[in-house]
Amino acid sequence: MTGVAALRMYDLDEVRAPAGELWSAIAAYLDDVPAELTWHGAPGAEWRAPDLVLGQTCGWPLITDLGDDVNVVGAFHYDIGGRSGLPQYRSVLVAAEGRPLESFAGTVAAVNSSDSLSGWVSLGVAVAECAGPEPFFGGTIETGSHRASVEAVKSGRAAIASVDAVSWALFERHLPSLTIDLAIVGCGPAVPTLPLITVDPDPEPLRAAVASAVADPANADCCGQLLINGFSPLDLSDYEHLTALGPVAAAVLGTCG
Repeated sequence: MTGVAALRMYDLDEVRAPAGELWSAIAAYLDDVPAELTWHGAPGAEWRAPDLVLGQTCGWPLITDLGDDVNVVGAFHYDIGGRSGLPQYRSVLVAAEGRPLESFAGTVAAVNSSDSLSGWVSLGVAVAECAGPEPFFGGTIETGSHRASVEAVKSGRAAIASVDAVSWALFERHLPSLTIDLAIVGCGPAVPTLPLITVDPDPEPLRAAVASAVADPANADCCGQLLINGFSPLDLSDYEHLTALGPVAAAVLGTCG
């Protein structure tokens, strides 16, 4: 078997087994693909693999860096936040106490990365309506992961964090001690869910394989554990409109650090 397949954007120990089961179901419809998912190496390294069969990336690096080198296969639908049936979601803004979003002006915010759609970009757009001409927050820290952003709020290093909604739902299910004392105080803009990508110039066989695997009742359990309840074929053009969000976020947040 050749190539690299990786679904590591929601890499909790508890979801590795069902992710592997889903990949096995997808691979059954394809020829000459890796038998197992890759979990090793630096997160995101597979996005640049010359033999990438299937990967999952963030929408922001897709449109700012990867778009010329990969093809979009599509995106999963997730059973979260009233968005069931659509390849779309909103980040959640979480804090130690529920209070109006505008009251967080001047505090420290946490994001997983400054090149994250669900973190930095969504946070900036979410507070844009209540921000003035100066940066809204007193500071913004990069934590390296959504889990670390939540932990930053729990520890008091940050007052608020922007967290991928699927990550948050998985934390609630598998790591309830991480989320139980926190409140959702806002949401980011509605954006497409994370794109599945490939270097294959013809993504149609992959689209058909993913769609068939997700729709097969035999895979309902592994999909349910991953919060997946559908799939839509998408193209790069379905993400390109997100570029308009970057200047909004930059005006409100300035730079991380």
